[in-house]
Amino acid sequence: IRAGAVMNILRLVPLAAPFACVALAACQPQTSAQETPPLAGAAIGGPFTLTNQDGKRVSERDFAGRYRIMYFGYTFCPDVCPTDAAAIGKGLAMLDASDPALAKRIVPVFVSVDPERDTPAVLKGFVANFHPRMVGLTGTPAEIAAVSKAYAVFSGKGD
Repeated sequence: IRAGAVMNILRLVPLAAPFACVALAACQPQTSAQETPPLAGAAIGGPFTLTNQDGKRVSERDFAGRYRIMYFGYTFCPDVCPTDAAAIGKGLAMLDASDPALAKRIVPVFVSVDPERDTPAVLKGFVANFHPRMVGLTGTPAEIAAVSKAYAVFSGKGD
């Protein structure tokens, strides 16, 4: 670089500094002491009683004191559900390695939205592929409709 070019650049620095400050300020989140969190007051989830992959009836109380990763899907799903279940299982396996105490407080739960096909036996084979602590839940169509509504999940059968 020539000395003249360096001098021209240095002359532009005082002009550019105010713009750089404005640009940096624009990147900062705008918060106020009175601002509420985006999910404040959101009501999602609720009581449920469903059947797990071992045929045992369980409720949300059986998971008390643990964080739940609630995933709604179906075992006959050709792509998204197994891909997501694998990602959940892999993430939890990584946490098992890095922070086992925290990982033990997390339970991944796969709730079937296809109770006619997803029997406990089918769920048992499915969840076993992803993580040893993954729980599969199914129930009657009415029970699945109720838990889906409580968790703000929409599902439907295609034509």
